[in-house]
Amino acid sequence: MPCSLRELIVKVLSILETVDVRELVGILGVSVNDVVNSVSGLITMEGDTVKLNEAGIKEASGINCEVEAYGRLYEYYRAKPRSLERDVAIAEYGYRYAEYLNFPKDVSKEVLEVCLRLARFGFGSNVAELARKYGVRAFIVGLRAGDYCSAIDGLSYAVRKADPLGLMPFIGQAMSINKELIKNCIINYVGLMLHVGDGFISRNYFREVLRFIDDGLRTLSNVVDEVTCYLRVRLLNTKAQALTGIGNYEEAISDLNKSLDTLNKCAMDEITRRRAALEIMDRLGVVNYMTGNYAEASRYFLSVLNESVRLGEESFAASSNHNYVKSTILSNVGCTDYSRYLESMSGWSLYDSLRYYSSINDNANLSKVKLLIAVLLIGVGKFDETFKVINDGYGGEVHRFLKELLELLLGKRDFVNTDYVSMRLTMLGNFVNQLIQLFKLSSDKSLGEVINRELHPVIYEILTCRLPKLLLLL
Repeated sequence: MPCSLRELIVKVLSILETVDVRELVGILGVSVNDVVNSVSGLITMEGDTVKLNEAGIKEASGINCEVEAYGRLYEYYRAKPRSLERDVAIAEYGYRYAEYLNFPKDVSKEVLEVCLRLARFGFGSNVAELARKYGVRAFIVGLRAGDYCSAIDGLSYAVRKADPLGLMPFIGQAMSINKELIKNCIINYVGLMLHVGDGFISRNYFREVLRFIDDGLRTLSNVVDEVTCYLRVRLLNTKAQALTGIGNYEEAISDLNKSLDTLNKCAMDEITRRRAALEIMDRLGVVNYMTGNYAEASRYFLSVLNESVRLGEESFAASSNHNYVKSTILSNVGCTDYSRYLESMSGWSLYDSLRYYSSINDNANLSKVKLLIAVLLIGVGKFDETFKVINDGYGGEVHRFLKELLELLLGKRDFVNTDYVSMRLTMLGNFVNQLIQLFKLSSDKSLGEVINRELHPVIYEILTCRLPKLLLLL
């Protein structure tokens, strides 16, 4: 049975809450007098706006006119010129209208297009709530309307701007779609799995990452063009990152090598390929470094350094120079060739890294480079110059320990402090102080000559070479 005008007005007002009178009559297709006469005693008017009073709200709860009310709202807004306000209204009221009617094809198609447009706008404008809300809504409408590709696209926008944990029911639904139904947009589906994996990576849910990335890799059976090549490389890189997170370094290295091999076989712009390879080689260096294979790590970092300088990639040049020098001196016994590592290599030096990180105010990496330079300078006996590098208040406890060690070597103190939060620094401080105690025995006639001859050079090497090197691992 059709709703009466009174019922329709009350239900529309319960949905809109507060609305301009002229807009209300436009929605209903009646006059202001019709509205006032029909709902007298149920509304409150303030200037040009109208809303339900308590009696109206109570009456609205007993009225079952949702289909007609949402239908009127949907038709009213869809007739307006396109705007953000219009699109949001269609996405809200049109969606509810379609929901009540069990998603008829014509209404669903328009609501789906609008929801996708809003999700895309939210993603591009970095409005996370817009991308999440209407991306999910596009997914729901797309599934109900049988437009699975649009559904996947909508969920992709949502996943890239929201915590994937909160979207798991929808992600699970997407994974259960028969792949035959999305064969024309299989790349979009694989991209969704990649975005889900990336989302979980940022939250350190590494095993969940593997679940979605492996599904993407299984689905992407053929690499036939630049797009599918790019996707496979990204999937393998993300998988390697997750494997690294759970300590499976051997498999991570294997997947990174597969990624590099895929990249080298793909038909794509050469500069794009070389820049993508930089990232993979850098990760290979990092994973090898994490396993303690410093020699292999240094080999990759040197390749990254050489290529990044050729490509003009300053961020990679700055990091790879630091990582190459650090992994190289950790792989070598003793402290030979320290002066060489302070010089330019392939047109880039540690001092260039200092300047780069200073220019972008990256204090974390700035402190790392300063520490490495300080270790090298101590190793070549340039104590005063070391002070200039680290005496700026940054670097925390490690830099404070190094400063006290320098003062000890310069004869400005007799011991180093051991009151550190880091237990390892406290242990190193106690070790240094015990070594210094040995020198005090040199005043003993029977021991002095042997100590000066046998222990002094050994202790000096420990304090200026081996011990500072340990600070790079803290």
